[in-house]
Amino acid sequence: MGFAQSSNNVAFGAVYEHKVNGVPKFVGVTHTLPEERFRLDSQQNEDVGKMLRRRDGSSEVVWAGIGRGVVGPSEISDICNTIQNDRAERQHVQKLTGVKPYSRHG
Repeated sequence: MGFAQSSNNVAFGAVYEHKVNGVPKFVGVTHTLPEERFRLDSQQNEDVGKMLRRRDGSSEVVWAGIGRGVVGPSEISDICNTIQNDRAERQHVQKLTGVKPYSRHG
């Protein structure tokens, strides 16, 4: 997951869920386009891929935020991780983890 940042130093982060029949099964964080993250999850995680190929499987962003200045990349990342942890614990779903947001990979 690369960290999305423009020349205006705007930081982006989103928390998303993969669901079956509207029931969350996985929760993840991205700092890139959510649709790209959904595609990568379906390719990189066999369980997510099977789930999303089902007619009743879906993905959706459940929280998104942007920041600039005082609320930069680190703060947006911390907020996203806190929301992901809370949702995973509260809904008893698996957290998806990937490349750290500050990495230049995927």
